[in-house]
Amino acid sequence: MEKFDENQSELSKTDLSGYRERLARRKPEKGIHSYAHQIAKEVCDYLGDAKYKEFGLWMGVAKRIGAGALAAKLKDCRERGVRNARYLLAACRKSK
Repeated sequence: MEKFDENQSELSKTDLSGYRERLARRKPEKGIHSYAHQIAKEVCDYLGDAKYKEFGLWMGVAKRIGAGALAAKLKDCRERGVRNARYLLAACRKSK
């Protein structure tokens, strides 16, 4: 693992976005173990669930339809500007 040195870094002190990305790559978030966990957390963040009360619900949806499919539905909702959990759940239902 490389050691971070401020003096030899190409990042300026005002530009923290690159440093945050490097830090996120080094240290995973506590409690996020899989891609499904990550997507469920993103859905909670997008819908404004600050205390993650619906995290279990979105984990179940991610396992049922697949984390990639949930990520695609979330991307679609972001593009449309919809912040409604019911709309996202209806979009995630499997067609028979």
